[in-house]
Amino acid sequence: MINPALIAAAKRQLAKYNIDRLTASLPLADRALLKKYPKHTLAAARLIDATPLCRATLLYDQVGHTPGEDFNSLQWQANGELPSRQ
Repeated sequence: MINPALIAAAKRQLAKYNIDRLTASLPLADRALLKKYPKHTLAAARLIDATPLCRATLLYDQVGHTPGEDFNSLQWQANGELPSRQ
């Protein structure tokens, strides 16, 4: 009887062989992208890598908060304390 662990190992090896065979003709940069984003196609990996990080820009009437600042101000209001910025 064949061991299920051996079958799983053989399937992993076959999948790795197929990926290596398909990516052998690609440039090193594209291979690196496929390793960086293994669940995506090459086109999607290029798009993800080329997209800059989004930065939140505030409108003129908005105020920026750091995480937990709202919770702290609610605690201060409930306790009757003044917030101290140290």
